[in-house]
Formats: sequence, structure tokens, C-alpha cells
Amino acid sequence: MKIAVSRLHLLSGEVLTNQVLTFQDGQLSSWHNLVEEEPFVAWIGGDYDMKLSVSENSSVLGIKIE
Repeated sequence: MKIAVSRLHLLSGEVLTNQVLTFQDGQLSSWHNLVEEEPFVAWIGGDYDMKLSVSENSSVLGIKIE
């Protein structure tokens, strides 16, 4: 599953904007900068905070992450 968010909050405190997040088996496996429209990516917007669990972020974003 891939989603795009406005802001990705890293554990270091750094904030990356316009990121595509890739999830495998319900866990965040990678991310990269969104530079153009990509197929099969759901634009969610909002913030994804790596200090929170996947389920907590799912609740904040209002989506089910698989």
C-alpha cells in the first residue's frame, strides 16, 4: 500500500514535505519525495508521525493502513 502525506515527521524531529509512504505487512517500509503523480498512490494529505504507531497514525489520518 502507498499513501502520500503532506508532512512526514521523522524520529529525529526533522519534517519532510510531500512524501510517499510504502507499507508492507502493515508496517512502514520506505518513503520518498513525491515529485510527480504516481499510479496506485492515495493522496491522504495531513501528517504522519513516526513517533506514533501505524494504528495511531491510521486513526489520525482517518484511513486503514494495510
